[in-house]
Amino acid sequence: MEDMLVSVLMAVKNEADYIREAIESVQQQSHSSLEIIVVDDHSDDATCAIVEEMAASDSRIVLGRSRGHGKVSAFNLAWEMSHGDVVVLFAGDDVMPQDSIANRVHLLQERKLPVSTGKVKSFSTDAKYDGLILPRSGPSLGGGSTAFSREFSNLVFPIPEVLPNEDSWTKLHIEAFAEGVAWNDKIVSYYRIHEGNSMAFGAPFQMKRSVLDQRGMVYDIFLEKYKGRLSQSFRTHVESLARLNRLRSEGKVLGIALLPRVPLKQKSAAISYATPLLYSLRVALERHLLGR
Repeated sequence: MEDMLVSVLMAVKNEADYIREAIESVQQQSHSSLEIIVVDDHSDDATCAIVEEMAASDSRIVLGRSRGHGKVSAFNLAWEMSHGDVVVLFAGDDVMPQDSIANRVHLLQERKLPVSTGKVKSFSTDAKYDGLILPRSGPSLGGGSTAFSREFSNLVFPIPEVLPNEDSWTKLHIEAFAEGVAWNDKIVSYYRIHEGNSMAFGAPFQMKRSVLDQRGMVYDIFLEKYKGRLSQSFRTHVESLARLNRLRSEGKVLGIALLPRVPLKQKSAAISYATPLLYSLRVALERHLLGR
């Protein structure tokens, strides 16, 4: 297991404030057989200079420059540059616990599955977002918490570059094609919540809706690519999510409520993002539940 090469893929842009801490947390992993592929997405701060400085003293670090624009384009190039038996995605503003990679590699080996994961814990200077365990139940399937076998990564990549991020694309592949997910309750990533996050935490309604609209494109793209390969039940599931996303974007609360074959939890989330009033109520409720 110690000899298994792990490729840590990092897509970064203007991460000068955080990139050193992020890379150091990878360098300090108990699993040392690593390559750290950092692809810069046209930063205009000191991000590249910091990575170049760190690479000069650690041959495991490789810096690439994105051919296109956006996080997904950078991840795609990082994947093309990688050679590992296991692929891990990581953000330039997050931090890995020391045994994060060892835990996920062990799970892959022990359970003979193509995907492994754990839990994510948030940290933030904003108290209401600090110390949250994500998700509350079950495994985290977000891009930064999962590890893929090389074979499974060949299915996931390349990610369509029209998408703003990788999370939903990787999650759909896991749900559709992985025969199982190996996981436990260990924290595999500390997720930094700050003003620059792509999910726009605490953002105004219009900004939040724009983020969700961009992310929601994933369902139609996934259906088009795999229309002949999906089971009937999963295809129906993704079609329902695509419809849910359109109804949320259009602010059609009743349509969401009446939509068949969508779990109540997902309907409730979509309704809470459907109108400015409902979104403001969601934010207020979250703050109350967090006690902050």
